[in-house]
Amino acid sequence: MTEVRARRFFEPMTEIRKKQKIAARKKMLKRLYMLRRYESKL
Repeated sequence: MTEVRARRFFEPMTEIRKKQKIAARKKMLKRLYMLRRYESKL
């Protein structure tokens, strides 16, 4: 692992947290969407 690659793959905690937040939001939206579709079938 060279210095350049290490620097490219290094992410500060803020970035990681931001990505996790986005992922969580996507998951929630997906769940809501699935629920809505399921309810519309009933």
